[in-house]
Amino acid sequence: MTQSKLSDLIDLKQVQEILNDFYEATGFAIGIIQTDGEVLVKSRWQPICEDFHRRYPESLKNCLESDLTIHKHLEKGSFVDYKCLNGLVDAAIPLVIGGEHVASLFFGQFFYEGEEGDEEKFRQQAKEFGFCEAEYLEAYRQIPVFSREQVQKVMRFCTSLVKMLNDMGKKNLELKGDLERQKLYEGKLSESEQRYRSLVETSTDPVFILDRDGKYLFMNKTAAGQMGGKPEDYIGQNMVDFFPEDIAEKQLASIQWVIDNRKHIQTETRTVLPDGIRWYSMNIHPVPDASGKVFYAQSIARDITNLKQVQKELEEHEHKLKEMVEERTAALVKAQTEVDRFFNTTLGLLCIAGTDGYFKRINPAWENLLGYTKEEILATPFLDFNHPDDIEPTMREVEKLSQGAKTINFTNRYRCKDGSYKWLNWTSVPVGEVLYAAATDITEAKEQEERYRLERNFSDTAINSLPGVFYLLDKQGYFKRWNDNFTRISGFSSEEMSGMNALDVFPEEEREKVGREIGKVFAEGYSKVEANLKTRQGNLIPFYFTGYRFEINDQVFLIGTGIDITELKEAEEANQKMLAELARSNNDLEQFAYVASHDLQEPLRKMSSFTGLLEQRYKDVLDEKGLKYMFYITDGASRMQGLINGLLQFSRVSTRGKDFLPVDMNWILRSALDNLSLVIKEKQAMIDIGKMPVVNADSSQIVSLMQNLIGNALKFCQEDVPLIKVSCEDRVDDWLFSVKDNGIGISSEFSEKVFVIFQRLQTSADYPGTGIGLAVCRKIVERHGGVIWFDSEPGNGTTFFFTIPKNNISKEAREVAENDN
Repeated sequence: MTQSKLSDLIDLKQVQEILNDFYEATGFAIGIIQTDGEVLVKSRWQPICEDFHRRYPESLKNCLESDLTIHKHLEKGSFVDYKCLNGLVDAAIPLVIGGEHVASLFFGQFFYEGEEGDEEKFRQQAKEFGFCEAEYLEAYRQIPVFSREQVQKVMRFCTSLVKMLNDMGKKNLELKGDLERQKLYEGKLSESEQRYRSLVETSTDPVFILDRDGKYLFMNKTAAGQMGGKPEDYIGQNMVDFFPEDIAEKQLASIQWVIDNRKHIQTETRTVLPDGIRWYSMNIHPVPDASGKVFYAQSIARDITNLKQVQKELEEHEHKLKEMVEERTAALVKAQTEVDRFFNTTLGLLCIAGTDGYFKRINPAWENLLGYTKEEILATPFLDFNHPDDIEPTMREVEKLSQGAKTINFTNRYRCKDGSYKWLNWTSVPVGEVLYAAATDITEAKEQEERYRLERNFSDTAINSLPGVFYLLDKQGYFKRWNDNFTRISGFSSEEMSGMNALDVFPEEEREKVGREIGKVFAEGYSKVEANLKTRQGNLIPFYFTGYRFEINDQVFLIGTGIDITELKEAEEANQKMLAELARSNNDLEQFAYVASHDLQEPLRKMSSFTGLLEQRYKDVLDEKGLKYMFYITDGASRMQGLINGLLQFSRVSTRGKDFLPVDMNWILRSALDNLSLVIKEKQAMIDIGKMPVVNADSSQIVSLMQNLIGNALKFCQEDVPLIKVSCEDRVDDWLFSVKDNGIGISSEFSEKVFVIFQRLQTSADYPGTGIGLAVCRKIVERHGGVIWFDSEPGNGTTFFFTIPKNNISKEAREVAENDN
């Protein structure tokens, strides 16, 4: 297929206009090149091809070799993209007419985005081909860069254009064949008039001969038939009588021109026939006579009405295609603008990178996050931003991307300009050697995760350091968390515990009780229970369990601990035995006190009585030593009687105590002072009493307590006038009483000894007494739930302190309550 033949089939001028418009709209250079390498039509090549590659012989060889090579690899309906020998990307689509690959549509002279050429390579080409290096590199920098998506869109447009050209060429080829065959017939008709007439008469095309006035001299049946009659109806008639004036004048002018100029012409004309408007391709030839003069013209017409319709449809299609190209180009520009706007305004981290290890494009979010400028980031290999520990995993991920695999949820750390690191989570898709990626800053989430991990470790450590078992139950009673002690003591593994209910670790007979207490926690917020923990081996261990209601994220749980009370149970049994023994001992003591008060005191009274009678009757007979012995007997009996009374009083603090009732401490003090009135009067003591409360107590024992403390203050006074101050302090849970004197004082080393029964710090000769008073005081205070102590310095007086709880019950009542619990 030659250029002239191809130009006969396709309106290359119109194609040229389309290509020029497309180039102006998109920047894509397009041309149609024959399979022999000749360029038929083209839009403007890129400057580097127009001014260098296709202008100089050596570089042109590369262009032609690339074009011819790609011709050989094209098949109908396919397209390929390739890199030419001069280093630019081109794409080609075959142009097939009549089953023959006659040419190819080439578009290109660009770089794919992210695959820009190496400037150094083009610098070497300039030297190799003898180009001006500065001008050549300037042309190199003007080479457009398109994304693969843009190229795919252009490829679809070019495919549609080639299909249209293929169809147009095919139809025109068929028409051209018909016309060539017609010319062949005309030549053969000139060989023989008879043969001519035979052929003309049988021709399916209208044939007629006219003179210069337009009169029909001959008309074949086909022509007459299309006009609606027979040849004899028209021969001798003028054509102007059968056609509209404007059409007839145009045809007549053509006939006259052929006769006058003795030349053949081909023209198209519109004719109005009975069946409507028809289009004909008219071949008008001069008809010379024997002398060579031309008086007539022969016209052979070919009905091209259908072809005209096809051409009209093609023109409309071309117009629509042009509009479509313009619309799609505008849409492409708009889409690119929107992509750029989204890319530059989104808060997320977007980037385009290459498998060569460099970013090709980044959005402003990167600068805001890392603190580097855009230029600094693009000029630095992205691995240089990675944390040292993340470089190797990142390299492996890039390798996977280069093999076509996608990246989803890959995490690494990027160094900021201030030296800190940010955690990034990546999603990336490879397209050839280009990586399209989006990253999310998850630093805060990572820090929160680390805080949670540390808190979890801390809580695990704290929980596992608890002396007993720890557990967390959901509202259905299933274990959600436990400490190591629980698995160690119970014998169940963590895997077994994760599917167990709390009731599974108790014996059957105790599950109802435990379940009731668990329900109580969720209903009331707290509960406790003693129950046996049943181990995996079936052993029963007594435990004291507590539970509290605990809410996490609007979910209710039970959190609690359990303490092994095996030793406590053993201690309780021992304590019960001891209490029983103590009760027996108290009974014995009370019995002893009874005997002492009745059986022992009677002989002592007789001893004192008869010793007194001996002293009265025989004092004149006895010498001084005898009288002294009599005094010793009387004094010993008297002191023995005091000790027995004191012991009886001490024993009855617990055994004969009364129930606690509200009592006014002012009344208590008046009673105690009345009992001590003779001593107070004798020593002229000054007693200061502060504001006193009402307390819950055994009134008789509190009178004895105050009487003992004030009596000691009177007894151990070193001044002529005892000064005693009794006061009370109102505290949160108890009353703090004090009795302060100006006596001889007590050394701190005797802080416990003074409260021991029968213990004395002075001789009875200096300070008479039995040594029982303070022991009785401590026992009374302890029965009332308080404590007693003193603060003293030898020679500077003493202050005794004791407390009485505000919510006070007797010691016996407390013991009963504790035993019930």
